[in-house]
Amino acid sequence: LQRLAEDAGIRLAAESPRTSGQDHQRARLLEVNAFAAKFFAHTLRDPLKGGEGRRYLNTRHLREETLERFGLGYALDEWSALTDAARLEGYDERLLEASGLVRRSDRGSCYDFFRNRLMVPIRDTSGRVLAFGGRDLGGESKAKYINTPENAVYKKGKILYGLYEARDALRKTRQAILVEGYFDLLRPFDAGIENVVATCGTAMTPDQARLLHRYVNE
Repeated sequence: LQRLAEDAGIRLAAESPRTSGQDHQRARLLEVNAFAAKFFAHTLRDPLKGGEGRRYLNTRHLREETLERFGLGYALDEWSALTDAARLEGYDERLLEASGLVRRSDRGSCYDFFRNRLMVPIRDTSGRVLAFGGRDLGGESKAKYINTPENAVYKKGKILYGLYEARDALRKTRQAILVEGYFDLLRPFDAGIENVVATCGTAMTPDQARLLHRYVNE
């Protein structure tokens, strides 16, 4: 009911003060994620700032339409580029920490969780950005990919990457091609094969299977 109301732009009465607080927190997290997605996408397209991300994408040979459709972006190789921009927009540090986009150092200062990474927004079936995957571009990180930590809006075992973009093709074909990672999905999409979804490195969960079964039988 809550999901349908949100899609229709209708505000439901809170069941309790606690529920109202949780709804407000989720809404604020979605808001800051949307801001971050625009920030990363703008950075990737900036001629002066996005060079590292663009050079990597050139090796993947994806069409510009595909990059825009999936909202790919770039996180600068700077300590607090996103943190500083979000502060200027009025987002407080506690919200930024709760989103997983920002960490706090032992000295108490905030810094960006994603740095020098190609950024991949992870959306729900309504197109709202729940989280991000970040691909290391510097070659120095032990983790080639890192994801937003789980929080009030992001539970990785309940999400399938690309489902929002694949919905029409899934309904049309009644079949889904299941792949593992972001580029495993982006390459078929780029070639016109759109009934594809990805688990993004997790084992298939019952929640993901139930979600997929809403659209396809096979």
